[in-house]
Amino acid sequence: LVGADGNPLKEGVYDNDKQEFLDFGDYIITQIDNTIYYTFPGALKLVPKGWRIPTTEDFEKIMKYGKHLISKDNKCTDKYGFDAKLLGFSRRPFVNGFDSCASFWCVDDKNPQKAKCFMITKKDKPYCKISDVKDKHYIGMSVRLCKDL
Repeated sequence: LVGADGNPLKEGVYDNDKQEFLDFGDYIITQIDNTIYYTFPGALKLVPKGWRIPTTEDFEKIMKYGKHLISKDNKCTDKYGFDAKLLGFSRRPFVNGFDSCASFWCVDDKNPQKAKCFMITKKDKPYCKISDVKDKHYIGMSVRLCKDL
């Protein structure tokens, strides 16, 4: 995997004997469906010119229409074309919420270096929430990008 600048991203290194990460890297590939989860620094490296990590305001617009989300199989979708596979997130080395939530990196509206999480959770009915992320080097999530207009 390479970043937007053409430089390779660094995969996290896990020591099975010690059961700990030796290097968190920019991403990990899990045993489940070969899903890739990016750390926040890794997500920032993916952003090409003219694009950006979504802000909380961007995802709040999606939340406004969140009442229209429906669950089907392993994803949530709506009549407006938003689609999210429920891949959960990685709290190294484990995957949490696989098949029950989708988690995406987003940034604070006023501070693009402050990591946040947009999560869609499927319980009885899908719902959305935005929360702070304290350890952006330890958590891995999916990435969606917004095109600058």
